[in-house]
Order: sequence, then structure tokens, then C-alpha cells
Amino acid sequence: MLEANPEMIRWGYINLWAFLPPFYAGFTAVGFWTVYFLARVYGKLRPLLDESYHDSYSWPHIGESGGNESIGIFFSLILNMSTILALMVSFLRYLYVNSQTNWPFLNTLSVIVFILSCFGMLLFANVPSQMNRLYMTGRMLAAQALIVYCWIQTFITLKSITNEKLLVNVRLFLSVLMPITLIYTTADLVSFSHHSTGYGICSEWLLVMVFLIYLASLGFEFSNGTFHWSYTDQSPHAADQLMFSPGNQC
Repeated sequence: MLEANPEMIRWGYINLWAFLPPFYAGFTAVGFWTVYFLARVYGKLRPLLDESYHDSYSWPHIGESGGNESIGIFFSLILNMSTILALMVSFLRYLYVNSQTNWPFLNTLSVIVFILSCFGMLLFANVPSQMNRLYMTGRMLAAQALIVYCWIQTFITLKSITNEKLLVNVRLFLSVLMPITLIYTTADLVSFSHHSTGYGICSEWLLVMVFLIYLASLGFEFSNGTFHWSYTDQSPHAADQLMFSPGNQC
């Protein structure tokens, strides 16, 4: 059996994998806001709560921040890279839950739901907004699947973590907030052709930020153990395994 050197993924008593979720959240948030401010400088996006602009100015939905061709390429790059990082986080979360709880069905279901959400993100990132039906399908699939994923993880947290009440309460609060912001955002999209106050757009940004905070919180559990790679030769077949080992291993 060949094992990766634990020193490569641990620093002192800190599991470096614990930094992956907050890094993903920070990278995605900074990327989205960078695209927005670039669009404000080079395009015609109205401020989030400013109603003084004429109708010819675009409403700053997240996707519309990348409406400019050159900025849109940067937006697609950010979201594509973010999707890869999100898949890594969800896979590590799957391994952690698999080693800590007796909810294999829910754990597997959550991974499937998350993969669906990532597919929606890829559609949202790479399909031109002119292809409205496919574009909106990706947008809504990503949002709805992410909410379902977070609720599954919140349920697992409620059933498996009893000594971290603050973490449980924070995840429960974020899980309740997400569908509320999605309903507000959807209502704003439906009424967009008639009248939009702009607060529905703010709720869309809030929905994304809330989800990023939720996913960043997954790093808390990652800090309690070690992920390591091992290789076992089982001739004539070989297998690679990635597993989670509870406890502070060095």
C-alpha cells in the first residue's frame, strides 16, 4: 500500500483540506463582484438599489454582469473554475459523511443533487442569455438543486452533530433563508417585463452569498480529521482510494 505523506496535507494540527470550502467561497464571491464592478466600469449596469437610471440600462442580475462579450468570457471562466472547486468540496463532504453517519442513501442523494446543480451552473456560465429557455433552465436548476443539497446536509448535521449547537443553528438559518430569497428572486424575474423594484435582484445576490457561506462552513468538519490517498494492488485490477480518517493524525 502506498500512502501520501500526511505532512503534505496537514500543517501543525490543522488539516489543510479544511481551507478548501472557505477558499472556494471566497474565490467565487470575489470573482462575481469583480465581474460586476468591471461591468459597471465598462458597461451599462445600474447599481443594485439605484432606480434613477433609464430603462435602457441593464438590471444587474448576476448573469447580466457578464453580458459584455469580453467580460462574459471572464465570468464564464470564474464560474467554470468555481464549479470544479465546488465538486471537490462536495466529494470530500461525501467522504466525511460516509465515515461519520448511517445515512448512505441521503449522502449519495446529496451528491447526485449537487452534480445536477453543477450542471445548471455550467449552463448558466456558458449558454448565451439570448438562448433564454436553456439559460433560465440552468439558472433555476442550479439554484433549486443547491437549496435541496443544503437542506439534506442540514438534516445530516442535525442528526450527527450534537456538541456544536452554533454550527447547527447557523446552517438551519441559512437553509431557511435560501428558499425565501429564491422565491423573491423568481417573483422579480416573472414581473421583470412589467416592473421590477430591484430588491428581487438583491435577493438573487443574497442567495448566492448565503450559499457560499453555507458551503464555507463545511470546512469545520474537515478540520477534525485527515484525508489521505492510498493505493492497493489487487491484481489483476488496481484501485485508488480516497478516505477520511477521524482524529488528529500527523
